[in-house]
Amino acid sequence: MVKRFHAGIVFALPALLLSTFFLFSPMGAGAAPQHGFSVKQYEDFHDVLHPLEHEALPKKDYRRIRAQSALLVKRGQAIAKLGVPAGTADDQKEEFATGLKTFSKALARFKTDARKGTNAQLKTSYSAVHDSFEMLAAMLPRTYGGGPPPRLDLTCPSGTLMEGDQLTLSADYNSDVLGDITWTLSAGRIVNGQHTHTITVDTLGLAGKTIKATAECNDGFGHLVAATCEVQVSAA
Repeated sequence: MVKRFHAGIVFALPALLLSTFFLFSPMGAGAAPQHGFSVKQYEDFHDVLHPLEHEALPKKDYRRIRAQSALLVKRGQAIAKLGVPAGTADDQKEEFATGLKTFSKALARFKTDARKGTNAQLKTSYSAVHDSFEMLAAMLPRTYGGGPPPRLDLTCPSGTLMEGDQLTLSADYNSDVLGDITWTLSAGRIVNGQHTHTITVDTLGLAGKTIKATAECNDGFGHLVAATCEVQVSAA
């Protein structure tokens, strides 16, 4: 069993698991998280893209990606039709126009692969759409609508953890604004996964000790999002 929590909330759980989450922002707290896109077409596209990226793709649910492909393409074409958005910095307009061409080509390839491509081809073309969209989104003027910046969620185990067991921790965020995740541990060793959404931790020699894991990422606009999880390794 796992527990899943949201940043900005503090939870107290008995015995083996205590998780606390912090959200640092120059903005006020209390409002619902915003994706931060100042252009509606990008917000609409992201509404379709986000669950595919963070739910369907990790599960290799290519049927779901194909089922949503027509809507994703339609909303992507609205971005291409819009062109370089008003308010784009002068020194980024040429780069933005080039990025739009790359995005449009990736969208066309994805449309074809969604209809008749293999799963491997679909994964490649979908990733190209996602990555080219991120490049465009990074050049947009941003606004958080007076609410907090994007949210980081951390998933931790709630069962008994024995010494030598591999501990798996997962983090996720609700916006493509955020970058790579940096993990730090108070004890134990990260076997793999640093700078990704999921890490595996070696607990050898940690009987009776507490592992405090912290995941952090920055949106590039002065907002740091951090989530901390404490897991007790059984002494027996």
